[in-house]
Amino acid sequence: MTRPTLRAIRARQDERGVVAVWVALMMVVFLGFTAWAVDFSRWNDERTHMQKAADAAALAGAPYLPDDPAGAIGAAKNIAAKNGYPSGVDVSILASSLQLKVTINTSVNNFFAPAIGIGTTSLSRHAVSEYESPTPVDLVLIIDRTGSMHGTPLAKVRTATQAFLGFLQPRNESIALGLLGQSYNTTTCTGSGAGAYGVPIPNQGGPQLNGTWMVAPYPLSGPVNNYQNADGTLNTNSQIVKTVNCLIDAGQTTDLGDPVAAATSYLQTYGRPGARKGIVLMTDGVANQPTGQPPCSYANSKATAAKAAGIQVLTIGFFTAGPTETCSGSDAAGFANAPVTRLLASMASPIKGVPANDNGCVAAENTDGDNFFCEPKDGDISSVFLQAAAQITGRLPRIIE
Repeated sequence: MTRPTLRAIRARQDERGVVAVWVALMMVVFLGFTAWAVDFSRWNDERTHMQKAADAAALAGAPYLPDDPAGAIGAAKNIAAKNGYPSGVDVSILASSLQLKVTINTSVNNFFAPAIGIGTTSLSRHAVSEYESPTPVDLVLIIDRTGSMHGTPLAKVRTATQAFLGFLQPRNESIALGLLGQSYNTTTCTGSGAGAYGVPIPNQGGPQLNGTWMVAPYPLSGPVNNYQNADGTLNTNSQIVKTVNCLIDAGQTTDLGDPVAAATSYLQTYGRPGARKGIVLMTDGVANQPTGQPPCSYANSKATAAKAAGIQVLTIGFFTAGPTETCSGSDAAGFANAPVTRLLASMASPIKGVPANDNGCVAAENTDGDNFFCEPKDGDISSVFLQAAAQITGRLPRIIE
C-alpha cells in the first residue's frame, strides 16, 4: 500500500479547515434565520392583537358620531387602553364626520434578533369605522308648528331639525318633511326660503282645500338625500332645508292623526323598494282635531295603520311645564281624559313586541330604549332629536378599513 504523501495530508487538512469555516459561517446564517423566524412569529402575534384592539376601539367610538366627536375619541382610546395599549394610540375623525380612524403604534423587544443587531421592532396597525344604517332608510319627520309653538319653542325645534338633518347620512338615509297644521300647496316662502311650501294655512280645523301636510319635497316625489353638502354642512339650496329655515307658527289647532296618515300614504307611494321606513312625529300638544272624530283615538288609529304597514313610528313630546294636557273626556278607546304622554307612547312602535312606556316625561323617558321621547320646553330638544335620529335609522358601527 502506498502511504499518502505529506502534501496530500496537508491538502486534506486544508479541506477540513475550509469546511469548518463554511460550517461556522452557515451556523451564523442559520441562527440569523432562526432568530428572524422566531421574532417574526412574535411580530405577527402582536400585529394580530393590535388589529383586534384597533377594530374594537374604532367600533366603540363610532356610535358617538357625528354629534359627539370628543366622546368618540375618548371611547376609542379607553377601549384601546383596556386591550393593552394605553399609549401610542392616535384617533381622528375623518372628513365625512361619520368615520373614525384608530391607529395603534408600539415597539416590540425582540428575543433573538439582537444577535444580529435588531433590538426592537416598530409595529403599526389601524382601523377605520363608520356609523351607518345597515340598509337604506326612508324617513318622514313631522314637525308641530301650531300656535303654542310661538317664539322660542319653534326656534329650538328649527335648530333641532337642522341638527337632525346634519346627523343623517345621505348615502343611505333619505327624508321628507311634514308639518302640522297644513301648509298652502299653492304659495311658497319668500326670500332665502323661495321655493319652499311652508306657508301655513291659518286657523284651520282639519284638512283644507289647497292644503298639504307633506311639504318637502313638494310637489311630491321620493324622499331626498340632497340636504347636505359634500363636507357634511347643510345644503341651503335643498328644498327641505329651505322649508325648515322659513318655518313660522300660526294659530292652528293640533291634528295628529291626519299628518301621520299623510306620511304613511307618502311612504307607501314614494318610498324606495327595500328601504326601511319610519315616521318621527314631534308635537307640543294633545290632539284636538279633526272635528267629528274622537281626536286622540283617531290619532292612535292612524299610527296603528302606519305600524301595520311596516312603518316604524317614533314620537317626541315637547311640553311647556310637563305633560299637563289631556285628551277630551268624550274621547274613546281608553283615551278619555288620558294624559298626552299616554297617547304618544301608544302611537309609538313597540320594540321587540314591547310597547313604549309612558314615564310621564321624566328624565328616564329618553333613556328607557323605547320609541317615545319627551322633553320640557326649557330642555335640550336638539339632543332628543339626535337620540331619535340614531334610533330610527338603526345605525350600526362597522369596520370599513
